[in-house]
Amino acid sequence: LALDPKFGAAAFNLGLVLRDLGRINDAIAMFKHSVDIGYPFDKVEWDLSLAYLTLGDLANGFKHYEARWRLSEAGKMLVDGPMWDGGDLTGKTIMITAEQGFGDTIQFVRYAPLLKQRGAKVIVACQGPLVSLFARTPGVDLAVDRDRRPLPPHDTFAPLLSLPRLLGTTIQNIPNRVPYVFPPPNSPLKLQVPNGTRLKVGLVWAGKPSFKNDRNRSVGLLPFL
Repeated sequence: LALDPKFGAAAFNLGLVLRDLGRINDAIAMFKHSVDIGYPFDKVEWDLSLAYLTLGDLANGFKHYEARWRLSEAGKMLVDGPMWDGGDLTGKTIMITAEQGFGDTIQFVRYAPLLKQRGAKVIVACQGPLVSLFARTPGVDLAVDRDRRPLPPHDTFAPLLSLPRLLGTTIQNIPNRVPYVFPPPNSPLKLQVPNGTRLKVGLVWAGKPSFKNDRNRSVGLLPFL
């Protein structure tokens, strides 16, 4: 950049480095600067959204998060329109579609009750292994495998991670009624809790190995020992 102040790609990359260093406000400023000097906004928007979300600016973060559909590794829309625009849902059936990993799906299914409160019948099209889990989730009328066809009839749909934007989520009003997922009563997995246990803590120590950034998030159990 010292050699060529108009080198937009370098400014964008510097923004990425600043974000990884935790200098989020500086990163946002550099992302915007890269656009100002001619770097395409559609190449910046995704990373700008993550910076806003890291900062807690959920309104701007989820607004620009829609840029995910332009990424080569983006999930599928799963169904064709009409996509829900935030309008009246009274008496309508809405299908919310899982689009990313298991963790994202479990985290964001918390929005189902908000749609139910608006008078909708709520169908969740999710990954097959999660169907039995979401069948008991409050606000979910029906959970189905997203890969099975035909999907149930519906009036409108929404990608799961678009719901925070459509419902106006801020730090102050994140849906926080917990628990909102419950293990199936016939689950073969039973954990024996020692007598006298006062606090049960779950550790998420590994993610999907095929995720390209898995080396930076799956730490193994050794550090916890």
